[in-house]
Amino acid sequence: MRTCSFLIIALCFCVTSTFAQNTKEAPKVKPNQVDNFIKEVYQEQANTIVFSDPIRYKGFKDLLLNRISFYKLNYKQGEDFANLSTVPLFKTYNKNIIRNNMFNINKFNPLKYDINFFSNELIRYRINQQYILVITPQKTR
Repeated sequence: MRTCSFLIIALCFCVTSTFAQNTKEAPKVKPNQVDNFIKEVYQEQANTIVFSDPIRYKGFKDLLLNRISFYKLNYKQGEDFANLSTVPLFKTYNKNIIRNNMFNINKFNPLKYDINFFSNELIRYRINQQYILVITPQKTR
């Protein structure tokens, strides 16, 4: 188990190091945005599903504040990032969620997308010609 944890951490470090050489990390989600992002996606169920459960709420806060990063990385022909535009929206609780026509890094809500945020694998998506979204794995316990 320790070897597996070490390998995951080493992989994350290598990927982060590679990004650091070729990219510039853009602003992260701000703490005052967390609750609004959750409310936008979960609507009337936000309190029942997230806010009333301290462990789940802590998981969402950790995801948004620590595990999600945006990097400025210009598109290169042949790269292997999946496009975020191919990911369905998460409309289970808010049927009116829509994709933003223009990407604004200061207002972008990643929770709107049906992504496996709580995966143990590194997740990367191309947002547009200039930015990628990177979600680091959850820490194994």
